[in-house]
Parts: sequence; C-alpha cells; structure tokens
Amino acid sequence: MFWSPAALAGLLAVITPDQSGLKMDNLRLTYGSPGPDRASAQVFPGDEVFLAFELKGFKSSEGGVTKIKLTTEVMGKDGKTEYKQDTGDSQVLDLFGGGRHFLHTRVDVGVKTPPGSYKVKITALDLTTKESISGEKDVTLLEPALAVVKTALFTDQAMRATSQVFGVGQPVFVGFSVVGFARESSTNHPKLKMELVVKDDKGAVVTDKPSFLVDANQPEKVPANVQVMPGQFKLPLNKAGNFTVELRATDLTNQKSSQPVVLRLVVTEAK
Repeated sequence: MFWSPAALAGLLAVITPDQSGLKMDNLRLTYGSPGPDRASAQVFPGDEVFLAFELKGFKSSEGGVTKIKLTTEVMGKDGKTEYKQDTGDSQVLDLFGGGRHFLHTRVDVGVKTPPGSYKVKITALDLTTKESISGEKDVTLLEPALAVVKTALFTDQAMRATSQVFGVGQPVFVGFSVVGFARESSTNHPKLKMELVVKDDKGAVVTDKPSFLVDANQPEKVPANVQVMPGQFKLPLNKAGNFTVELRATDLTNQKSSQPVVLRLVVTEAK
C-alpha cells in the first residue's frame, strides 16, 4: 500500500450531500492543517496531501460534544479504491457555539506510488443523526523528480503544531523534506542546497539569506537507504503583513533545481 494516513484552474472540488442538514464548506488542499491553502493539486512521490474543510449542520449534546466519523478514500483513474481508512468514533467540541468544526484528512504518498490521476475523498458521518456528507478533490501525482515536499508552517521547533496565522514576536518554523536527490559516486552521499526566500505582498524580496547545505562533511551521514531528507528553517517574525515563503532545493551533484514551493504567511500585530 503506497497511500497511507498520517494547477488552480485544474483543481476540482465535488461535494455530495446525503439529503441532510449536514454541510461541508471550504473544501480545499492545504499545507498542513491548519495551514495556508495549496494552490496546486500536483504532488510528487514522497509528498503528503491535506484535505481540509468546515463541517456545519451537525448535532451536538448539551455539553457541546459532537460525535463524528471521518472516512478517507483514495481512488485511481479507473475509479478503483487504492486506499481507505476511517477514524473510528471520534468526539469534537463546539464549546464556543460557533456551529462549525474545522476538520481535515491527511494522506501520505509513498515514494514508489505510480504517477497518474487520483481522487481523494473525505466522508463525514454525524453519529448522532446518522447523516453524512462527502467531498473530493482531484490530485495529479507527477513523475519522480527532485522536489520539496511535506511543507508546512509550524509554531514549534518539534514541528507538531501548524498554523496559518502568526503574531509579531513569534517564530515560525518552516518544515519540509526533499526527495528525488542523487548521491555522489565517491561518497554515496547527497549534496544538497536548501534555500528560502521571503517576499512581501508587493513581491519585493524581504530576505533571501537563509540557506544550508547537506554534504559528506556533515557530522551525521545520510544512510544509503534514505530517500526523504527532512529540513527546517526558523524565521523570527518582527513585522506584521502578508508575505510569501518560497522554498527551493538544488542538487549540487548534477546542478538540478526543484520547482519552488510557495506558501502564504500572515503575520498580525497583537493589540
């Protein structure tokens, strides 16, 4: 099993209600969840797919508890189910009375997954009313290549919690991985350069300094069987505004560069 949990004009979203009051809004691909929207539905082997949405019209107990079950399916071009899993019976809280839950599913794409067209489908079942609703996105899995994958904006260095809005004075940890790299023939070790560029809302470069190398001189060697190389940048935030973060990897063994990955970063001023 290659799928496991854990261009914009071509992006298709389909929401299928079960003739009920249950609603699924703002179905979208994201970088992490919560996280910035992912404009492209094209992914590389070794990446991950986050499908986020808002659930409304559910039934809650007096204590604000909603009992739901989420089922994730991945289907190939022929409609055959390649992967399916549900969360089991889960409870989410509506303590503020907002009447909506922000939910997501995450699918890991194995490095050996065949390229092609897939559908990622999420079904939400209200276990109290037995009402359900489904939504799906088309995803194109590209041929293996040098690529920056599994990108997200984290609030912590351990990269456990993601966010889509940050505050001035708070650091953001930009997490990512690199796949599709070659190895030097003499050392059997990758030689990579990771670069980050931050731009403001007008497209002007704020900083392009952060970068680091992975090569045979580093203290910890990369095992020969490793196909996914993780990395992280830390950005102290000292200015409010709307920014974009661009990530790119260069393989110094063959001078190939990856496509840039662009994430929207919103920084607010606490008042």
